[in-house]
Amino acid sequence: MKKQVVYQEELEKERQRLETEEKARFEAKQKALEEAQVVDQDVKEIVEEKHEEKKQIIEVAYDQSKQK
Repeated sequence: MKKQVVYQEELEKERQRLETEEKARFEAKQKALEEAQVVDQDVKEIVEEKHEEKKQIIEVAYDQSKQK
């Protein structure tokens, strides 16, 4: 009977350890995903800014070519 109790306690400890590890992995994945989304948004904003800059340069060049 004592072996059964010890075995059950060991099983419970192992279950808790596995739950803790799984929770830590899940939280790490969530954090990585959130960071990736922030980086993705930053990249999109930079690309949009560069596109706008190029558009303005082209418009200025076009206006200058019309004046000549």
